[in-house]
Amino acid sequence: MKDFEGAVIRAEEIKPLFPAAIVSECGEAIYAADCAALGMGAGATEEYYAFCTEFLGRYAGIAVLDADALNALSVYGKEPLKRRRCRAVVTPHPKEFARLAGTSVSAVLASPVELARAFSLEYGVTVVLKSHFTVIAEGERVAVNTTGSPALAKGGSGDALAGFLAGTIARGLSSFDAARAACYLFGRAGEIAAREMGEYAPDATDVIARLPAAIMSL
Repeated sequence: MKDFEGAVIRAEEIKPLFPAAIVSECGEAIYAADCAALGMGAGATEEYYAFCTEFLGRYAGIAVLDADALNALSVYGKEPLKRRRCRAVVTPHPKEFARLAGTSVSAVLASPVELARAFSLEYGVTVVLKSHFTVIAEGERVAVNTTGSPALAKGGSGDALAGFLAGTIARGLSSFDAARAACYLFGRAGEIAAREMGEYAPDATDVIARLPAAIMSL
């Protein structure tokens, strides 16, 4: 262990630097990407909101906005969504969507299709509203995905879905079609994980590992 002295990275040392580290790591290369996923584990800080504002105003691809990208927009203002240059997909769970849409979680759970469609029309984004079933809305078009399992109700599952969705979009699918495909397959992978391991045991990495089986099941 002596060889590793001083090499331990402590969470409290990294957390304040994490949003800046993400931006620094990506640099200008991120603007050349066909699709980029933002927000997972970034921290809903003013610094990250400033990055999201600049990014949405400059980026010309498709942005998947998840987690703290959505939380930052909820806290500091949604104007960047309307002033953006890129196409955008937002992937909130009900609590994130309630903050983003300025309503309550109970209202979101009572009218997910109507509220997702209304938000999509107002901001011109594709909405992927995640719950025990997932609503995908793009303008007047709406799809409901019913694959999935309680095994997906684990930390990191939403992050993994956002990454899988971004990769699916980057393959050349439209935002709406990519969201339908990614949600269906990720939910199917969750079902396979639950069948093999039970609903309690699987984590996000177990679900990711079963994506090939989900794809092969088509």
